[in-house]
Amino acid sequence: MPNECDTNNHMNVMYYINKYEHAARNFFHSIPDLSQSLDDNVGLAVLEQHVNYLKEVFVDDILYINSRLTAVGNKTLTVEHIMYHGVTHEVVSRVSIVTVLFDKSLRKAVRLQEQTRTVLLNMLD
Repeated sequence: MPNECDTNNHMNVMYYINKYEHAARNFFHSIPDLSQSLDDNVGLAVLEQHVNYLKEVFVDDILYINSRLTAVGNKTLTVEHIMYHGVTHEVVSRVSIVTVLFDKSLRKAVRLQEQTRTVLLNMLD
């Protein structure tokens, strides 16, 4: 969208992050064991992210994102999101994001339930 572009006429970095946030929500909610662990008391928070901007994205470019789990810890998940141009299918950006499962009331990390962790480990390539 035009409002997502900066003075260089390409998509501003904050919109990449916004699109990756939407992809992460969709990805995490597509995993029943994990989405059942998330509720009013337990959530996910980003600990770190590493973004690579590989090609410029311009107004009216169609984009899509593929996501995959790359690592599972006792409290953390690492996901790679790859953004593609919808017509050329070229990779325009990629991000690796480490998230932590945390207790929203206590504001501290919590362990993944063993069953959920097993499901997630089985999803790794």
